[in-house]
Amino acid sequence: MAKYSLENKLKMVSQYLYGIGSTTISKEFGVKGSSTILYWVKNYRKFGIDGLKISRNKQIYTVKDRVNILNWMKMTKSSYPETADHFNVKSPSSIWNWQRNFELYGISGLKDRRDRLNMAKRKAKNNQNPKDSNAEKLKKLEEENLMLKIENDFLKKLNALDDEENHKK
Repeated sequence: MAKYSLENKLKMVSQYLYGIGSTTISKEFGVKGSSTILYWVKNYRKFGIDGLKISRNKQIYTVKDRVNILNWMKMTKSSYPETADHFNVKSPSSIWNWQRNFELYGISGLKDRRDRLNMAKRKAKNNQNPKDSNAEKLKKLEEENLMLKIENDFLKKLNALDDEENHKK
């Protein structure tokens, strides 16, 4: 069960829109931070009542989508919330996680967590059965090649942006 019901979220958002401050509302309803109220207000303004509902079917972003989003954020020097608004990503923290995973693990960190888990299972299975077919090996190499190309393109764009920034100084 959700910590805050849709009805309570609507009450808090309507109070805020009526003119009551987010800090006052958060204290009244026991919400930990007033930024949560502001987040709900932003989602309400952008998506209506659906912005306050807990989403059961998550939007899935491909590695390419994530690279494009991170690249746009870097190029425009936008914040996480601004980037989330621009690309209709419901939670700015998702973008923060993508950036952190990219910095830690490279392009493979941008793969969906479920894909990474499935890959680990496949690797374990493949280690048990050393007789991989040539088609499977080729498919793995093609996937790896694609990921390296995406990572290379992304890093080239980052270097170009850094060079451009340094040239301006």
